[in-house]
Amino acid sequence: MEVPKLLTTQHIRYTKAKLINDGVAIYPCSPQDHRALTRTLTDKGEEYHTFTLSEERTLRVVIRGIPEGITPSEVQLDLEQQGFPGAIVHRMAGRQNRQEMPLVLVQAQADQESILQVTRCCSLVVRVERQRKQQVATQCHRCQRFGHGQSRCTAAPKCVKCGENHSTHECKKSRDTPARCANCAGPHPASYLGCPKYPKSKQTKTPVKTHTPTPTQTAANTQPTPAPTPGTSYADMTKKDTTTNTS
Repeated sequence: MEVPKLLTTQHIRYTKAKLINDGVAIYPCSPQDHRALTRTLTDKGEEYHTFTLSEERTLRVVIRGIPEGITPSEVQLDLEQQGFPGAIVHRMAGRQNRQEMPLVLVQAQADQESILQVTRCCSLVVRVERQRKQQVATQCHRCQRFGHGQSRCTAAPKCVKCGENHSTHECKKSRDTPARCANCAGPHPASYLGCPKYPKSKQTKTPVKTHTPTPTQTAANTQPTPAPTPGTSYADMTKKDTTTNTS
């Protein structure tokens, strides 16, 4: 696909287009150009990912105290009856073992701030809070690449467990079969934080301190952090921690 020619023929304005690791990054001039570009790429069957426009962003909250036996649809119906129509509800699960937790993630309309005042849901006492900012790199649950989410991705699906071209929930891999990363082909799930393809800047980022340490404090506080042992595999890591589930 010739990007400049496509944008010109479709009268899509953009500030710049540049090559990146997995394609071309295009920066539209306006929300209208953004929508026109995504429509064009979709019509042509091109794979792409993008980000939510600021005017389309939703309010994301976590409801604590919803046991696994209550389905997201039941929570959605209850919230609708409380005056929050259109909410999208997902059951949350642990990142490593994917075990369901008594938490649900809710995407509500941006003007529904009063959802934070909800104290009961599905006849249970609950606590609602804003979703906390992730401490790990964003990973797409569709293509398994880093840096974007699945809701704005049209790439072919990849399994987080075996790396094959199917969605994770369709995977038939047994627990005895080794995992295979969709990003580096290593013997670990694509969600493994020790993956060579994981964005390193996210792991080394530290908060900025405003005070000026004394020489003694500087020496004590700047000891180098032990680096991961070269060649350590996912299998080696799991031998030390038998609670990790790779399936």
